[in-house]
Amino acid sequence: TLCFIWSRMFVGQPDTTKGEVKTRNLSFEDFLEALVRVATLKVLPTDEEITAANFSDAGEYMMEMAREGVVSGLLGTLYLEELMERTAPWGAPLAQPADRCVDNLLALIVRVIQKGSGYERDELTLTYKDIERFMKRPTGSR
Repeated sequence: TLCFIWSRMFVGQPDTTKGEVKTRNLSFEDFLEALVRVATLKVLPTDEEITAANFSDAGEYMMEMAREGVVSGLLGTLYLEELMERTAPWGAPLAQPADRCVDNLLALIVRVIQKGSGYERDELTLTYKDIERFMKRPTGSR
């Protein structure tokens, strides 16, 4: 929720109908800023950790952690352990540059959609059909 709120541009007249729409929605630029904020706040593996573990991207790495010991949904016990170890204090320097954090977050998003659509593959690509299948599945099976 905070990423959504912090990513919105200032609305000059929030009491108008147009202002209310702007307050409740993100523009494309706001959405991109929210992605960057989430990517830099979320504990994701670094490129070095991904390479050392012989995975091609952060999505594969995180999905394997979830497979190793599932608690519920995507959160596996290994991920929870790593989360506790690597959680940094507010304002601490990033483990890697922000653009790499965004790339790793997007890789995770693509892998989750691929898995949820029932069609996992090596490359980080999505088709319209993948997204349709993902959206039609019950929420609990994602």
